[in-house]
Amino acid sequence: MIAETGNVVAVDDGHAWIQTIRTKACQSCAARNGCGQKLLASATGGRANQV
Repeated sequence: MIAETGNVVAVDDGHAWIQTIRTKACQSCAARNGCGQKLLASATGGRANQV
């Protein structure tokens, strides 16, 4: 499972908007290159994301 720390940036109609900053953590992960997150992180690393 991937966990990110985020901040609530808005609440709208009973839903919360969460903003995270994607970081690269592949060096400390036990799976290393086996999970595919390294590819995704290289495409979006350091960007703010809202969900």
